Amino acid sequence: MKLFVAALLVVAATATPVFRRPRLVDRRVVGGEDAEPGQFPHQVTFQYYGSHLCGGSVLDENTVITAAHCCDIFSDPSGASIIAGNHLLEGSDSTEQAIDVADIIINADFGFDLSNDICLLKLAEPLELNDAVQPIALPGDREEPEEGDILIASGWGTTSSGGNLPEVLQWVRVPYVNDNVCDNLNGGVAESMICAGNVEDGGVDTCQGDSGGPLTDEAVSKLLGLTSWGYGCAQPGYPGVYTQVSYFLDWIAENSK
Repeated sequence: MKLFVAALLVVAATATPVFRRPRLVDRRVVGGEDAEPGQFPHQVTFQYYGSHLCGGSVLDENTVITAAHCCDIFSDPSGASIIAGNHLLEGSDSTEQAIDVADIIINADFGFDLSNDICLLKLAEPLELNDAVQPIALPGDREEPEEGDILIASGWGTTSSGGNLPEVLQWVRVPYVNDNVCDNLNGGVAESMICAGNVEDGGVDTCQGDSGGPLTDEAVSKLLGLTSWGYGCAQPGYPGVYTQVSYFLDWIAENSK
């Protein structure tokens, strides 16, 4: 984790985001397509002094959820902000809302092994909810996808490992991979993690800059995961690993007050 934190500090200093999977400093949507404006109204960009750092999702008008490894570089919220309602990473959308972060709440059990990789951002002022900015529903307690389910990941991360950030929000369909298969392939996969990707062929995945962003069901009706870690991007045999939101409902409720 020291190497990762050092990398994040370099990123912050150079304003060049290189995030997704902190274990190997990797995570953009690979093999995806451009989103339509308003297609993912829960999606936000979490920024550090105006530069994209990670993804996140709107939980309510005062709260955004993201990954803890996106938050643990901050000793206080100075320079932290989010933009909701945007489609383009640079420039401005008429629907976007930029708001400073007032408080950063990292799960106290977040560890070097990237367990409990979850963080809440409390906003300095409330979002105005409209067609372009909407909260996403949470799953049921310990809810998990079923074999064969297709999930949706989105973000402004790089489209290849070490590549450039896209201008337009990207999204991709990724097959669910059960925990046993994922742990055999990646190792270090806890029950509170969820995996998705094309194990045989690769080609679809999240990547650098997607960390903390949403993994949803195919209908994009509920937040199942937060982009967390993996080995490279879209490589065969290495599905992406996400924080499983359904394991943290009590923590979210307690810290969203």
